[in-house]
Amino acid sequence: MSTVRPETLSASFELGTLLLAEESLDSVLERIARAVVAAIPACDSCGVSVVEPDGSFSIGTSDPWAESLDRLQYSLDDGPCLHAFRSGDRTLVEDPTDGRWPRFVRAAARLGLRSVFSEPLSVRGARVGVMNLYSRGAPFERSDADPVASLAAPATIALVNMQALLEERARVAHLGVALESRDQIGQAKGILMVREGLGPDAAFELLRRASQTENRKLRDVAEDVVRSAGAAAGMSRA
Repeated sequence: MSTVRPETLSASFELGTLLLAEESLDSVLERIARAVVAAIPACDSCGVSVVEPDGSFSIGTSDPWAESLDRLQYSLDDGPCLHAFRSGDRTLVEDPTDGRWPRFVRAAARLGLRSVFSEPLSVRGARVGVMNLYSRGAPFERSDADPVASLAAPATIALVNMQALLEERARVAHLGVALESRDQIGQAKGILMVREGLGPDAAFELLRRASQTENRKLRDVAEDVVRSAGAAAGMSRA
C-alpha cells in the first residue's frame, strides 16, 4: 500500500485553503502546478489546464518547459493530456517509446521529456480539466497514483469554485451595467417629458425611434440626451 508523503499532505492542505477571492484563475492554476512539483519527487514540471465554456483550455504551469509541453499537445491535438481529459482515464507514460502519440513523443523528446503522468480532474462525472506532470529524469510509476490523486481532489474543488466565483462576478458586472442603462434611459425619458411635453410612453418611443434611425444602442442615445440637457443647464447658469 502506498504512503502519502508529508510534502503531499502539505500541498493538499495548501490547495484546500486557497483564498479564491484574492486570486485570479491564472494564479490558481499556477499555484496548483507549483504545489504538485513540490509534492511529487519525480515531477520536474507541471501544467494544469481547465476547460472553458467554449471548449478551449486555460493553462497554468510551474515553468516555461511545462507550458511548451502543454501547448505542444494542444497544437498537435495529440498526447496523454488530451487522452486523459477526453477518456477520463489516468494516463501514465513510463516509456516514451511505447508507440502511443508518436507525433507528440518525437517532438517532446527533443525538449528533453522522459515521462508523463496525466490526471483528469473531474467532479460528479463532469471533466473540469487535467493535471500534467512531466519528468526529465526518473520515470513516474504506478505508485505515484495515490499522491497525485490526493492533490487532484482539492485542485478540482479549487478550480470549480474559482469558475463559479468568476461567473458570479460576471453576472454582477452585467447586472450593474443593466441597472446603469435603465437609470440612464429613465433620466432621458424624464428630460424629454419635460422638454417636449410628452407622456412616459411617448418619450420612450422617441428614444427608441432615434436608436433605430441612428443604428445606435438605446443607452447611448439616452446618454446623449442627458449630456445635452446637462450642457444646456450649465450654459443657462453662466
